[in-house]
Amino acid sequence: MLHPIRVCSAAAAIPMLSLALACAKGPVYTDPDNVDVDFAIQGEYTGDLVTESETEKIEVQVIALGNGRFRAVVYPGGLPGDGWDTSEKEEAAAESKAGIVTFQGDDGTATIRDGVMMTHNNDGQDSGKLQRVVRESPTLGKQPPAGAVVLFDGTSAENSKNGRMTGDGLLTPGITSRQTFGSHHLHVELRLPYQPEDHGQARGNSGLYVQGRYEIQMLDSCGLKGRDNECGGIYSVQAPAVNMCFPPLS
Repeated sequence: MLHPIRVCSAAAAIPMLSLALACAKGPVYTDPDNVDVDFAIQGEYTGDLVTESETEKIEVQVIALGNGRFRAVVYPGGLPGDGWDTSEKEEAAAESKAGIVTFQGDDGTATIRDGVMMTHNNDGQDSGKLQRVVRESPTLGKQPPAGAVVLFDGTSAENSKNGRMTGDGLLTPGITSRQTFGSHHLHVELRLPYQPEDHGQARGNSGLYVQGRYEIQMLDSCGLKGRDNECGGIYSVQAPAVNMCFPPLS
């Protein structure tokens, strides 16, 4: 599901969007107001971890895996693109019990309840409090520069072959721009579906084809390694510098 697409410049490339959900085995949620109970738990958490010697900023991405199961990825210093120093990440798994999710690590536990993650050391003492946050791209809603060709502005899909819109004003995948372009800058805003029971390439797999040659991967890659076949990568060519994929339905 895509927001407005804007392309500027001229002659010879064919930006094209396509969506592949054939491998999806579980439910596919596209509406943030119609999701499962795990959606409110998955996401990004930020706060401080207090030890005997220091206070350390700590960030966590929690990924829903369906039916009350979760995976957590811990980033020292900050979230990807927002302070993470690219040092080694830590991971843990958990299941929801009576509405509470508890992750067990080497140095203690972390419990999520009502949008707050509380951490505890191995002695059971509180060691930190992390709040669930919803980040936005700094270029979200960016206005097209002078001379830009606007392919989609949320009101009409007429500039795309096979262009179709959803009831809430998004452009559906599977389209090709009517115009072709050479050297250009492309601004795309997208919203990936929430598919907690699917994994890997089955999790909201889509892509933007530039010049009919290069696929910029669109995939729910939150918490993954950031490979060339994950969100922001040039498929089979180049991995993204940083895995900046936000949680699904952002």
